[in-house]
Amino acid sequence: MSLAVVGFVANIIFLGGIKMSGANKLYKNKQRLNSISDVRKYLARTLNALDDNRIDGERARDVTYVCKTLMKAIEVEQLESKLDKLLDVVENK
Repeated sequence: MSLAVVGFVANIIFLGGIKMSGANKLYKNKQRLNSISDVRKYLARTLNALDDNRIDGERARDVTYVCKTLMKAIEVEQLESKLDKLLDVVENK
C-alpha cells in the first residue's frame, strides 16, 4: 500500500463523526497519519477524548479499529520496502 493510499485512509478516519466546537476540538485541521508513531499519538488523543467524555465508547472503538487496520497497512508497507531492498542486494551479488 502506497503512502498516498495510507494518507487517504488517514484523512478518512480523522475522528470523522465527532462534532466538537471551540476549545474542545482535538485538531483544528485533519491529522495526517503517515507513520505508526502518528497513529499511536492519534490513539492517545482519542483515549484522552474518551476520558474527558468528548467522545463515546462506540466512537472510540471505531477509531481504534480503523487505526489498527491503518497500522497494519503501514507495517506491511515498511516490510515490503525492506524486502525489496534485500532482494536488490541479493540480485546484485
